[in-house]
Amino acid sequence: MTYLIYRCDCGRVLYSKEGSKTKKCTCGKTLNVRKRRILKIAETADLATRAVQDMQEEIYGGTVFKTADQL
Repeated sequence: MTYLIYRCDCGRVLYSKEGSKTKKCTCGKTLNVRKRRILKIAETADLATRAVQDMQEEIYGGTVFKTADQL
């Protein structure tokens, strides 16, 4: 299973499984995945998650993602 990584119009980076038709962003917009420009492709969900986090940190600078047990 491959995962597609793309951006919402609000700027947030998202991913979804290849073959998905739509995805709802946290901003509330429903995106047609097939019409989005694909920025990266990842082979696993873990790689897709890491790629999204890296891209968000690059865009917004210095944002550090932590899990609840790291707080």
